[in-house]
Amino acid sequence: MKAGFRPLAAAVFELLFFPLRRALLHGPLIAGLPVALDERNPVLLIANHASWWDGFVLRDVQRALRPGGRLFTLMTTRELRRHPYLRWMGCVGMEPGRRASVLAAFRRLRQERRRDPSGVFALFPQGAIWPAGRRPLGFERGVSVLASRLAPVTLLPIGIHLESLNRAAPTAFVSLADPIAHGHGQPGVRGIEAAVEAELDRIRRFLEAHGEAAPRLWASAAR
Repeated sequence: MKAGFRPLAAAVFELLFFPLRRALLHGPLIAGLPVALDERNPVLLIANHASWWDGFVLRDVQRALRPGGRLFTLMTTRELRRHPYLRWMGCVGMEPGRRASVLAAFRRLRQERRRDPSGVFALFPQGAIWPAGRRPLGFERGVSVLASRLAPVTLLPIGIHLESLNRAAPTAFVSLADPIAHGHGQPGVRGIEAAVEAELDRIRRFLEAHGEAAPRLWASAAR
């Protein structure tokens, strides 16, 4: 099955999937959306990987940023084989630890960037699911390599944290850092990682301050 974002297939899947998602996940509640982005350049969403839901969370971020755009997300080949329909939603497989596989996936994304300069790309540089409180998060250096392959690109560091509070289904809190305009230089992995950690710390402090009222207040008061 050839990879590629197919708007109609994605729309049908999300329509059928939404009732289940609504029952199992509250949100995502997104704070920190940038007022404007340079439409001439693609956007690279860089987030921690806290749960199975994260790809769908970033899909909502993409819709908020560029509703008519396409989203391409890197994920492991093993997971993509288990859920092949995700190829229609722009997922591109790679095998972490295998340099040739990773570089092939990066080439694929670069091709998509040339095809659509205003596209949106997503990467979870931890390569596996870890608790949002892990420090350091453990980003792999591939995040800086991909940013250079997509340059010029706007980087958006994103913190994702799930918390149950007074609901059976967890609430997904999402916090976006200020956009980072990136040319053809190579950004530091630790700098990008620190920006995501700062957003996760922002969410944690907000939860500690507001408790079960946090979902109601998050979008308007998080900043």
